[in-house]
Amino acid sequence: SEWVADLEGGTTTGMDTTERLHHACQLRLLKQAPYMSSWPQALALQALPQNASSLIAHLAVLSDRAWLFAGDTSTDASWYSKRLMLGGVYVATEVYMLTDYSVDFEDTWDFMKRQLRDMEGAGARANI
Repeated sequence: SEWVADLEGGTTTGMDTTERLHHACQLRLLKQAPYMSSWPQALALQALPQNASSLIAHLAVLSDRAWLFAGDTSTDASWYSKRLMLGGVYVATEVYMLTDYSVDFEDTWDFMKRQLRDMEGAGARANI
């Protein structure tokens, strides 16, 4: 996909894991920015029960690609919890973005940074 190509073509020099996750999610969310006027309808369609499996599969791939971009090589149970937590952050940020009218979605990116910091703190407390 175009998003994966953008990730592979970018530089991560000097970025820590949380910054890489933020960058990956931000790049993905920016792909839908031109469609923000119709994005609420798209989310409503995704929320229909018959679309649940494809939505979960899409979110799983997105979370996995973002963690791989961030350098995650875990093979234990934390593999699942990391991806699940990032999926939650991504969805929350996506919904927040719908009501963000700040310049260049700055409020959305600040929201996502806070969520990722919280996720990082939860992971540290759980030894993830």
